[in-house]
Formats: sequence, structure tokens, C-alpha cells
Amino acid sequence: MVQIEAGIDNEALITGRAIHEAARILFVFCDSEEEELLRVWLDDEGKQGYVKAGAARAAQDRFEEKLNEAMEGDGLRRFNKTTELSAKVYDAMSRVAHSRRSTCVNSVWEAGRQMAYGRHPSPLRRASSASWGSAMTVEVANAVGDALRAFYGEGFFGKEVAPLIKSIEAVGEAAPLDEATIRGAASGSVQR
Repeated sequence: MVQIEAGIDNEALITGRAIHEAARILFVFCDSEEEELLRVWLDDEGKQGYVKAGAARAAQDRFEEKLNEAMEGDGLRRFNKTTELSAKVYDAMSRVAHSRRSTCVNSVWEAGRQMAYGRHPSPLRRASSASWGSAMTVEVANAVGDALRAFYGEGFFGKEVAPLIKSIEAVGEAAPLDEATIRGAASGSVQR
């Protein structure tokens, strides 16, 4: 969030990738049947001794399937799994972390004839980063809040985490950061 507040764009995605990976690993901690992956993380051995993104996503998928089964058992409808979206988000952030050509091109601000480094000169890019940063904050609040439920009990998430998420979402609704809204506000055609 410090990078986002400072208007830093691409570099914040690298930090976001690490946060996203950590949030995926929390699914391992929240499921007693994921002992094998938990053991990999705890042992932290050698060059490859970490929980890889694909394995963490697979654990998340299994977690979501169990959640869907529990919801159906209580007469509730299934929700859409997040595996594909998670893989897409991870890919976008990994492209930045690995300095792929496409992300270097993303740092070019054609209108200003500049290559962005640090604070991005485009207000639209900074707004996009702020929007993305708030979505990442909600993702982390959900993952960490659920993991902390094991320590603080069943009511913790609803009492402490859900109001935080609702307040983040309320800010996004009150001040949308999509390009069309921002351009409309700049031209005076959007009234709030």
C-alpha cells in the first residue's frame, strides 16, 4: 500500500505477487488435510524447498471444493471457484517480476514520452494501481482473516474482518477508479 500511495505502478506488482503467493499458502494452513504442502513450507529445505504457485492453487481449489460441498449440504448454492482467476492474476504479476517485454512496454507513458520508474506520471495508471491495490487488500484480508479464525474463534471474521472489507468496497463504490469514470470526472461529464 505504501508503493501504491506513492504512485508506484509496475514495481508494486512485484510486491503484490509475493503477497498473493503468501495468501495462497494460507489455504494450506487452513486445511488439516494439506499436511504435505505444510511440511514443505515448514521444512524450507534446499533450492526447491518452497510451496510452488501451482501446488498452492491446487490446494486452494481443493479447499474451495470442500467449501462448496459444505454450502450445498446447508442448502446454499455453490460459488464460482477462483482457480482460473488466481492463475491469471499470478501470471500478470509474474510477468512484471520476470521483466517480460510486455511489462516493460507497460512502463512507457507515450503521452509524456517517458519511461516510468518509481512514481508513474500517468494519473490513469496510478488510479488503476490503486484499484488493483484495494482488490489485493481484500484478498489478503479474506485469507488472513480466515486463517486467524483458527486462533480467535468462529465469530472473529464476521466481527473484525468483514466490516473492514465492506469499508474498502464502500470507498471503491463512492470513488470508482476505472478509466471511464476518471476521464468523465476530468471532463466534467460525471457528477458525484
